[in-house]
Amino acid sequence: MSSDERVAPAIDPIWSQVEILSEPLAREAVHPRVLDVPAAQGRAFVFVCWEALEDPAALHRRLRPLIEASLLAELSAPAAERVAPAPPPDSLRLLCFAPLGADAERALAPFGFEALAPGAEGVREALAPIRAEASRMGFEPPQSPERAFRARIVREPASGLEPLEAQLASELDGEDWGARPGALYGSLLRMLPELEVAGAGEALAGRRGGGSSELAMAQLAMAQLDALASRLIPKQHGVIRWIPPLLFQALADGVGVALARAGGRTQWAVSERDAAGLAPPPLLRIQASSGPREIPIGLHLLRWCVMPTRALEPIPPLSEWALGQLEL
Repeated sequence: MSSDERVAPAIDPIWSQVEILSEPLAREAVHPRVLDVPAAQGRAFVFVCWEALEDPAALHRRLRPLIEASLLAELSAPAAERVAPAPPPDSLRLLCFAPLGADAERALAPFGFEALAPGAEGVREALAPIRAEASRMGFEPPQSPERAFRARIVREPASGLEPLEAQLASELDGEDWGARPGALYGSLLRMLPELEVAGAGEALAGRRGGGSSELAMAQLAMAQLDALASRLIPKQHGVIRWIPPLLFQALADGVGVALARAGGRTQWAVSERDAAGLAPPPLLRIQASSGPREIPIGLHLLRWCVMPTRALEPIPPLSEWALGQLEL
């Protein structure tokens, strides 16, 4: 791996949904703008369904890119914004102003949505910005939604992750993700010395057993990656598992380091902010056995580490997924 290797940032189709937010909007069944509304514990991302869809699966398909893009935009916030960050989101809200099918709750469950009473707290506070949005589009919505849902975003303040992110932000001094491959991950490991030695026993055993030093380094890198993932990811099921943005980005950086040490030629895209101040999500390119591949690692980690899991759902180690990208 060369520290000078870069790739031009590529915009994932899901990330491109963020670009919609500043454009003039036409009325659609699912509103293409995500509303960022103050909430009791921080902020809520509010999604709106104006019209009935043909089936609940269609609602899932329309919501998924908006939900993923809004969370990725938050998790990809550049280091300069994390020195004095805004309050983190505490929930997603979905307000539906048209009837939903009988299987709607099952279609929404993968996002962590649970039904709310239409007059519940959290619904009322979202109505004013929703009505203002409708007025800009030239129509008046009903006075109250027919159905309302909330997905909780869980973070673990007792784990000390927020102070850790603040320390990391001060060290980075506004540096973009990917500008120095491995630097973000390395800085975080130095702040967590217990993780620096994670897997050292396995790596040492590999060398004593006649394994190569390269194999030992790869084993150590994968063990450290799994240890960091375990340290950062909340253990609850059925909720969105929040990771402070710079720590999420450090985990993405760590995947690149682990892939490189496992023998994959790895490149980092530099996440430079655009004119609107948005930074694209972390992106890697690797030389897999079948040829070069781009890995939208930010999106993969969102789905792997942040989106809800089901109770008793088997979750393989992150390193197992990472090695699968090399197609060894």
